[in-house]
Amino acid sequence: MIYEDNFYVPGFTTMQCEIRERKLLSQKMGLGNWLIQIDCDEYFVDFKKFVTDLRKYDSYIKEPLKKPIQIAAFWVILYKYTPNGILYVDKPTKAIFATNNPEYVNGRRIKGQVIYTNNLVLHESLSRTEEELRFKFENWGHNKETNKDFLNKWIKVNENNFREFKDFYYIEPERWKKLDFFPTRNITEIKKNIEEEKKLVLSKLFISMKNFGQWFKFLFK
Repeated sequence: MIYEDNFYVPGFTTMQCEIRERKLLSQKMGLGNWLIQIDCDEYFVDFKKFVTDLRKYDSYIKEPLKKPIQIAAFWVILYKYTPNGILYVDKPTKAIFATNNPEYVNGRRIKGQVIYTNNLVLHESLSRTEEELRFKFENWGHNKETNKDFLNKWIKVNENNFREFKDFYYIEPERWKKLDFFPTRNITEIKKNIEEEKKLVLSKLFISMKNFGQWFKFLFK
């Protein structure tokens, strides 16, 4: 099914329009299911594994209003295309991809416990042309938050000098401290590179500790 609508509301901020759009999309899908939202610039390294991991928590979709849950995977941020490959942020970043209750408060996030899954998603959010990036920063949900110095650094960084720079995040720069480099521009080859080299794979202990922390935080809520 293709759902088309006018998601713009005069007087709403860009983020309020985004949240409204995500809620309307989820309402079309209906409660009692896992509501998965994947943006067009996101590519799961192994989507089948994510679905398998998600189905372990099917008990939460029986009473979605009683216990709101959000399911996270981890972005590998593709920062910038270069002549011979792609620069990327060297540490995976958590991101929400599914929920049982779409009461979104910021993007895909809800007020509820996070369950972390050990899945990686290539995120092509910033790896665009300068013109495309300027347009995005003027129109996306974070347009009021973007660090004004971000684009100058993005323009300067290349595959030869990226180790000379640090702090790359577009809102709070220090959240993305370092970049690394994939020696290919092909998404399929990058997925294969990640699976074979294992350098971005998160440990089971790390995932377990994140989930224990969330369980304890929401134990009495």
